[in-house]
Amino acid sequence: MLCSLSRRRPVLRAGGVLLVLFLAGCGDSRKTVYPVQGRVLDADGKPAAGAKVIFHPLDDKDPGAGHPVAIVDDTGSFALTTYNKGDGAPAGNYAVTIEWRPQRETPFSPTPEDKLKGRFATASKSPFKATIAKEPTTLEPFRLD
Repeated sequence: MLCSLSRRRPVLRAGGVLLVLFLAGCGDSRKTVYPVQGRVLDADGKPAAGAKVIFHPLDDKDPGAGHPVAIVDDTGSFALTTYNKGDGAPAGNYAVTIEWRPQRETPFSPTPEDKLKGRFATASKSPFKATIAKEPTTLEPFRLD
């Protein structure tokens, strides 16, 4: 009995090392996010209800980096989502894009045209920028002038 246990120890040890390495590789690679709220208003100062807001990270060159997103509600407010609804965004600097399309009548209807004519739809051309701190952040309203 003692002999068979001593022969198994290297196998058990190797199995334990592999298990530890496997579990370490399965760690959560999500970045810490901080709550972010803001508003989007049209040129008349009215809520841009239904507009889609996307934050494009400027500090993170990883093409797989998350792009926090939100849909503007009827009051013009939004709360960013990165992983779970309304959880926020990682700290950093962002270019912000906004598209505002009327809601489709049915899922099979053609995609409606952007009310903003694409003026704010490209990260490299959008005038909107934001900095998210390592704390809850309320942004100044984005005004669609």
